[in-house]
Formats: sequence, C-alpha cells, structure tokens
Amino acid sequence: ATKVASGNWVIDSNPIVSGLYNPNTCIVETNGTIWIAQDSPKGGEWSALSRLKEPWGSSTLEEVISDFGTAPTNQQDQACDLAFVPTSWGGTYPQLAVLDRGVNANNNPNAIWLVDPATLTLNQAVYNNFLVAPNNTSFGAGIAGNANAIAALPATGELLTVWEDGVSNSVATADDAVIMAWDSTGTGRQISTTTGSGKNGWFAGLAV
Repeated sequence: ATKVASGNWVIDSNPIVSGLYNPNTCIVETNGTIWIAQDSPKGGEWSALSRLKEPWGSSTLEEVISDFGTAPTNQQDQACDLAFVPTSWGGTYPQLAVLDRGVNANNNPNAIWLVDPATLTLNQAVYNNFLVAPNNTSFGAGIAGNANAIAALPATGELLTVWEDGVSNSVATADDAVIMAWDSTGTGRQISTTTGSGKNGWFAGLAV
C-alpha cells in the first residue's frame, strides 16, 4: 500500500511478491526484511519459510527453509505464525520463531523452530533447530491440539503460544484453549484462563 494522505491508503497495483503457495502469515523485521510462512495442507506440499529483503521492488524472494521437520518431505507441517524473540530473551538474539501446527506425515505434536534471520544458507531441508521439539507432548498433539499463534513477551523474555486443548471440534465438546509461555531453554509454563469448561473455544490469534 502507498500512503497518499492521512488515513487514506491505496493498493499498489504492482505486487512485490506473487505466486506464493498457500501463504499463511508474514512479519516484517526491523531492517525491512519481510518473512513469509507458507502453510501445507494435508497431502500437499511441505511448509516453507521465505524472505524478501529491502529494497523489495528489486530483491528476489529467497526460500530459506524448504522443509521443516526431522525427516524428509514432512508434508503435514503447517507453519502458521511467526515472531521475533524479544530482546530480553535469555538465548541468542535475534532469532525468528516459527510456530508449526503438526509435524511429520502423521500430524505429530506442534513445534517451535528457531531461525537465524541473517543466515546465508537457502533451501534448507530436514530442518532440526527447534526451541520446542515436535515430540514434546506438553505442547499439543495434532488435530487434538493445534497451535495457532505465537507472540513475543518482552517483560519476561518469553514466547507466548496458544493451542487448542481437546479431542473434538463439535459444539457439544468445545475445547479449552491453552496459553503457554516458553523461555529460551524451551521450558514451558501454562497460562490458562479457564479449565474444563469449554468456554475458551478454539483460539485463533494472540497479541501482546
């Protein structure tokens, strides 16, 4: 978009990126680099993480991660949200956190991958640099507990996530959402607003 006056915006007729396969979310780094997560539906292509450096109009879209997960062709990975770790993070900074709802062909538990935004290595596959491993059963499990959102919490130097806690998406057994905070060691603490009542439903977003 181009700002033409206070409160008035017009769409740029020339997109800076086109032809993406099922883009799910994007985030802009402080240096102007746009990061884009491409989701993977069942039976489709694997998830990917791409970036577009400034100046956008003359830069080429780079695919940094071509396949998340610890085995080739993890075609049920679903990279669904992105967040940069806070400056108060106890580990290496800066890093880009990639939230993945369901990992490997059998839709295993969720994961949080960490990516060096300055990496020069492109088209990485069998990606294994995680904060929370996909075999960590404390972080949801497949369709029964899909992760949906991630955000940085600078006050405590943690990452917040929200995932669906339950085994059914029917109205009669509406799920409770679970908010988790993760430190730089991958240790999580649960922050739940209610338990057992089903009133939280399926949380779809999170902001700090």
